[in-house]
Amino acid sequence: MEVYGITPHGSVLINRCLKGVLREAALERAQGLKKIVLNKVSISDLELIAIGAFSPLTGFMGKADYESVLKDMRLQNGVVWSLPITLPVDKETADSLKIGEEVALTEPG
Repeated sequence: MEVYGITPHGSVLINRCLKGVLREAALERAQGLKKIVLNKVSISDLELIAIGAFSPLTGFMGKADYESVLKDMRLQNGVVWSLPITLPVDKETADSLKIGEEVALTEPG
């Protein structure tokens, strides 16, 4: 996909911003989910994921991409990536979650 003649990093421009009915449905669904309160860095990372600035990432990195970036400076699919983009949570929060469980990411307050 080309945007204004520039191919996005990883060849795919990600857009995770929700609008209209989709946004309203997501906000409603989030009401019933466990919540993780983000710090300023995580909020910034989430915004960069959402607008495609971290393309081709579609979310925070999972274990395989994280380990691949640390070892080879590449995502698991081979795309060059030098900085892990992760969602830090404390041990208590991590222990309370199941792999693949959907959560609501929120701002403080």
